[in-house]
Amino acid sequence: MTEVDYVCDHFLNISNNRYFHVVLISQIVLCAVGIGLQIPLSLVVKRTPNIHNNTKILLAYHQIGVVLHCAAKLALHSNDVYIYLFTSPETRCDYVPTNVRCFAYRLPITFGMQITVFASAAVLVERLVATKRSKVYERYGTALGNSLGVAALILSILMMVIMSYDEDFKSNYRRPYCTTSDDNNKCRVIGVLSVNLGVELMNVLIFPILFCINKNLRKSGVQKSLSTNYQLSENIRSMTVLTPFAITQMIFVSFYIIAVFFYTTLTSSLSPEFYPAYLESVSLIPVYAVILPVVVWFMNRRFKEKTMNRLNEGMKKQDMDDYFKALQSNWQTKNI
Repeated sequence: MTEVDYVCDHFLNISNNRYFHVVLISQIVLCAVGIGLQIPLSLVVKRTPNIHNNTKILLAYHQIGVVLHCAAKLALHSNDVYIYLFTSPETRCDYVPTNVRCFAYRLPITFGMQITVFASAAVLVERLVATKRSKVYERYGTALGNSLGVAALILSILMMVIMSYDEDFKSNYRRPYCTTSDDNNKCRVIGVLSVNLGVELMNVLIFPILFCINKNLRKSGVQKSLSTNYQLSENIRSMTVLTPFAITQMIFVSFYIIAVFFYTTLTSSLSPEFYPAYLESVSLIPVYAVILPVVVWFMNRRFKEKTMNRLNEGMKKQDMDDYFKALQSNWQTKNI
């Protein structure tokens, strides 16, 4: 059997996998829904008053990464489903992708994931600066947010270069299924994914610490300016939303990273029909794109309810204080 025949046979086996068809259709639906939900999420973030503009800018970068990842997967899997379900087996091998086409499809998918990861790290850095410079941060413009956003893009490009700098575009060889990793870059892909996992764990660990620091600073007895108190309240409000956001991202992205790690180390022991289905089954960023707006909405609503409860309790306490002051005044008047 020639190499061309082997690739064609491999491609046909993958295309006939019914479970893989279900996975691809599920991914298409999740990507479409996830992209649509990013619109109301961006409006909620934009209209939230107690989140600094720099944070909003970096969250926009994060959403761009999610949308780019989902849009590219939507295009790739729609093309796959069309080939697998609506072309005849006799002509299906004509659609076997080349490495150049695979790179074109996978570039925005992987790049979008990298932006998603490093934009969240940029948010963490921005919140560190906001905590450190709480006395003057209210007067900061958007230069920090834009600079950190560009830095996230540069780091994402660097990760892409590390993974694919030796791609042979001239050979134009055929691949039975498009994946980011292959035998040439497997170790580099694992290295990049390890960096991504470290970033996710760092976010989950440091966001709660920053929340506690800002809360303790606001409760301390040291006299603060109105600007400082406002910035500390803004930091606490941001952390209330960003901490569950970081945890949710860490769960879904880390699960995918760990699963891809096992995929890259176990490829040789997996059947040709199974490993693409496995790879797409553990790709949970489209699920994250659907769940993230729900988590942010829930935490935003919960924060508002807690704020209203504190205001109501404060008003009741003030009413009781006014009542007892009036009663004391009446007693003093009668005694006179």
